Amino acid sequence: MSNYGPRRIHRCDRCGKESAWGPNWSWYGNEFDHENDTVAKFCSEKCKAGTPTPLAIVRAKRRGER
Repeated sequence: MSNYGPRRIHRCDRCGKESAWGPNWSWYGNEFDHENDTVAKFCSEKCKAGTPTPLAIVRAKRRGER
């Protein structure tokens, strides 16, 4: 546990891995998506590179489909 409370668990939108945010994680989206938790999250560069359209993930999350 950090000084800010328990660590949040994130899920990779490519492979489904679940873990706390770490140095290999990245996200795709804008400030609106970040505030609304509709960003696409990736646990590694391999997962990010293997996703042809991260924007499609963001759009699906905005519509509540993911």
